[in-house]
Amino acid sequence: MYETDDAVGTDGTASAMRTQYEWSTIPPSIAVAESVALATGDHPERVGPLRDALDPDALDALLASRTARDGEASVSFSLEDLRVTARSDGEVIVRRQRRNPSAHGH
Repeated sequence: MYETDDAVGTDGTASAMRTQYEWSTIPPSIAVAESVALATGDHPERVGPLRDALDPDALDALLASRTARDGEASVSFSLEDLRVTARSDGEVIVRRQRRNPSAHGH
């Protein structure tokens, strides 16, 4: 089960969508795909090439197996125009990346 907070706005006004998961019931890689789908309004199976951005098995192993004694861990990566962060406490944060107008020659 998950809880969400703050939708990612297409106009750039909303800063982030935060989703909370229990790693004991859903693998982090699936949670990331669901969170990106929620943020973009797309179906999880249509989410961009997640395997091109990171290794889902490595993400699952790193985050789902951590204990409080191990300390916190997080993984951040870019996926299309999004910045995604998955944390060992079950939180997934999806943010739209701001485009730098000077990078496009404007």
